[in-house]
Amino acid sequence: MVILGLVGITILAGCSTSPTTGGNAGVASVSVAPAAASINVGGTVQLVATPRDANGDALAGAVVSWSSSAPIVASVSPGGLVSGQGTGSATITAASEGKSGTADITVTGGASSPTLLFQESFDDPNLASRGWYDLPDAGITSISTAEHIPGSTASLEIDFGQGQVTPVPDMAARHLFTASESVYLRYWVKYSANWVGSGHSYHPHELYFLTSEDPQYVVPAYTHLTTYIEHNYQNGGFAVLAAQDAANIDESRVGQDLTGITENRAACGCNGNTDGTPGDCYLSGTLHYNGKEWKSAQAVFQPNPGPGYKGDWHMVEAYLKLNSIQGGIGQLDGVAQYWFDGQLVIDRRNVLLRTGAHPTMKFNQFLMGPYIGDGSPVSQKMWVDELVVLTGKP
Repeated sequence: MVILGLVGITILAGCSTSPTTGGNAGVASVSVAPAAASINVGGTVQLVATPRDANGDALAGAVVSWSSSAPIVASVSPGGLVSGQGTGSATITAASEGKSGTADITVTGGASSPTLLFQESFDDPNLASRGWYDLPDAGITSISTAEHIPGSTASLEIDFGQGQVTPVPDMAARHLFTASESVYLRYWVKYSANWVGSGHSYHPHELYFLTSEDPQYVVPAYTHLTTYIEHNYQNGGFAVLAAQDAANIDESRVGQDLTGITENRAACGCNGNTDGTPGDCYLSGTLHYNGKEWKSAQAVFQPNPGPGYKGDWHMVEAYLKLNSIQGGIGQLDGVAQYWFDGQLVIDRRNVLLRTGAHPTMKFNQFLMGPYIGDGSPVSQKMWVDELVVLTGKP
């Protein structure tokens, strides 16, 4: 795997003194160490919070919650690990029983940082002015100022009414970017408390990357390559990355394993599959469609309040890298990765996304197009905020 961007630097804070439980047991103050730190984009620093009683003694067992004043600059995990997301400053707060302490974090860029392809804050509906196209006739009207992450002012609201296949109002849109053999996507997402997704073990589709092998208005279901970033909810939401390349299928030899015979074949099913990813091949009308997916081992979006709760904001990251072509043959070295709140939950590095028939294929188009093929089983919503696309993970 080609590692892009700055290697993260982890700084471990020193341990606090041994906790006590005597005297005044209530939390009177919270100290955070280190009180200030500077990291690069992609770097990390481990903060340690120590709740103390009125005597200044450390308290054992006190529950600490963490938050960031600017998650788009520095995010913080439930365990106090701070990750640099973008240049700037942020205040990290540790709270316990109504008391809190803070640490000041400065995030700087690095010379080896990956290239920014585009970003979208959804702070206003003027997406066309920022390079988005194929917009609804009425434009993007589903901007919510009521729902957004701290440090932001608005988000994109995606509203599925019961029985609807696509959201109303329509918010599908595309964005072209400089062609790249790898793409990294980061965004924040929140789902309504009653979110159930499609109600099936497939869909909803959410976000897509397409490639230079197809025109800019191509239908994403039948292309030379479409990749998907989404999650499937089954009493808990499983992270999903998926791909299809139905336009590459050799219709005359569907069901035959053409790997090792010809590069003029599909990589995602119907003509064989070399990377061991579970796939699909089915007939719709006169054409075959295919697909393969990578799924997290456990649900990451949780149904109930607490860590991972679907009704809270969460940071999703995905990295996709096209496999190399050597001697005209597609190699098993493509990458498909997905992080949930900083935790790597999908990690595949032997992926085949293209064959030697498409040596110049590159990612060049991003599509927002939430879709539930059988119709939404309930009226439900999701929100997306602070979306960023780069050539690699910072």
